[in-house]
Amino acid sequence: MRFRFILAVAFIWFSGSIPASAATISLDFPSSDATTSNGLLGAGGGGIFFQAGKSITETFTSTGLSSAVSSTWEFSMSNEMADTASASFNVLINGTVVDSFSFDGSRGSIENITLTNTFSSISGDSYALSIVATSTVFPGGGSWNWLPGGTVILSDGVSSVPVPAALPLLASALGGFGLLSWRRKRKLAA
Repeated sequence: MRFRFILAVAFIWFSGSIPASAATISLDFPSSDATTSNGLLGAGGGGIFFQAGKSITETFTSTGLSSAVSSTWEFSMSNEMADTASASFNVLINGTVVDSFSFDGSRGSIENITLTNTFSSISGDSYALSIVATSTVFPGGGSWNWLPGGTVILSDGVSSVPVPAALPLLASALGGFGLLSWRRKRKLAA
């Protein structure tokens, strides 16, 4: 029994921290209820937007995730731009830019976007997810729009619970007392 205790203390001493599992949530974004610069997304698609600043946003409350340090975004957009046109976007969580992407024109196509990123911790429980255009398509170059049915996975990352600074000192003291006790018993038995 005492040996197991010493092993547990040694594990904590050498590891420096106790691993904790990461928490994740999956959010449906964009959904048909997401708000665009023109109102609700609804069925989406087609070519509606072409200007910088146009956006789509959806807020998720009471997620149970207290902070996020990484995300994976999977969604689709309709591309009604001429081959010589392009569009670029920022991806935001609670107003913080966490990634960006762009695509070239390909009239009548669907752009499937996948983004995986890590960033400084963003406090949550409620998360506002946004995509904002950062470029304007040239006149006559066409337009783009979002499609509902995407997914965003947020994670608080794999964290560690730090061991208090006094714990290694306590472990040394307990180990020393155990060693002294063992030596004393061994001397008495001899």
